[in-house]
Amino acid sequence: MVSTFTASLNYLKTNHIALFEKYYGRENLQPNLVDLTGINKILVVKNHDSISDFLLAAPVFSVLKQAFPNAKIGALVHPHLESLAKLNSNIDEVIAVPSEQELTFRKFVKAGWELRKKWDFAIVLNTVNHSLTSDLLAQYSGAKYILGSAGRVFPGTQRNFMYNLVAPIWPDHIHQSEKNLDILRYIGIEDAVVAKPLVLPPNRITKAREELEKKGLQPKRPLIGIHISGGKLFGTWPIGRLAELTRLLKNKYNAQIALFWGEKDGEKAEQFLNYVQFDLFKIAPQKKLNIACFMHLCDALVVNDNWAMHLSAATGTPLVAIFGPTNPNEFKPAGEQFVAIRGQREKADNITVEQVEKALIQLFGNKLENRPPKNPDQTASAETTAPGLDAEPASFFDGLDISEDVLKDLKPELNRLKWQMKTAEIRFR
Repeated sequence: MVSTFTASLNYLKTNHIALFEKYYGRENLQPNLVDLTGINKILVVKNHDSISDFLLAAPVFSVLKQAFPNAKIGALVHPHLESLAKLNSNIDEVIAVPSEQELTFRKFVKAGWELRKKWDFAIVLNTVNHSLTSDLLAQYSGAKYILGSAGRVFPGTQRNFMYNLVAPIWPDHIHQSEKNLDILRYIGIEDAVVAKPLVLPPNRITKAREELEKKGLQPKRPLIGIHISGGKLFGTWPIGRLAELTRLLKNKYNAQIALFWGEKDGEKAEQFLNYVQFDLFKIAPQKKLNIACFMHLCDALVVNDNWAMHLSAATGTPLVAIFGPTNPNEFKPAGEQFVAIRGQREKADNITVEQVEKALIQLFGNKLENRPPKNPDQTASAETTAPGLDAEPASFFDGLDISEDVLKDLKPELNRLKWQMKTAEIRFR
């Protein structure tokens, strides 16, 4: 639920936006009339709460830093993206503005005052989401030039009137990263070599590796991450299919598995563990920096079309992404090491385990060989198995005087409790 102040802004945008256009409208400038030589401070406004959208916008910062190597580049972001933005080596200053749920008039004025007369150039990345708050904060930055896309015009207005540099829409560019870069191309800033969006602290990567090694990580065996969090409707691979793939990767390729899940997916994680019933590395929900470090240590990941896909790609880890209704040509991370599979009729559950297996082999090359474990019938490797975990589930009920009907009803729940008690989550602070 949005705050009272945000609701008031939304009311003004819906009912009185013409007044804003009348009093805040800027005169359009032609890009050839803009002198970029005096630009020393650049503010990029990406005040949207989506991790995916922020990471898709990361190439903008890389290109800006190469075009203006001596300029200070700032990023105005949603609070929960602040830590990720600070990992981008092309961003010199991160400014977090309260979310729509927490934004009050006083906080808004404070944010505007802190921005005032501090920036020479402001760029609003409005290709996915366009908010009045972002435009107003760009105005308060004191920037002589405000650049944004011509798209997503507020209803009731003629144009994006708070920008004096309005980049046209290129209809043949459908990928979101390209749409963001199109804004820069309008003022003559061409693409350059785009660096990785995130630079992870080496000490955090070492800490993550130590945690995995304590749990029995074997460097010579492939480590494949499975992230079970869902995406959009019809864009989530069934949990049973993920479990089937996991068992295949272990039994056929002797792969080690790292399980990732989101904060709201605890029950789904338990269901997944009940399906696979062998020990694996459980990466519990935690800070995004920690998750990124564990992802970085994986040889590859299998993810649905969601924020985890973009976070994994930002670490440079190869991945296979499951797509349904969303067009991968628009949202898949750019790069040959990121493979997208889209289900027939735009439904993720039409994707087969064989398709994902083939995609992983394509990513690994000769590294993923058909090399089953020495004891393929066991449900866990000796290095990571707690006492009793390699036993057949039915043995848990041996010697109990329970009728077959009652036993049938009890088995799933008792098995769930058994595996839950004897496997440990991996996290670090």
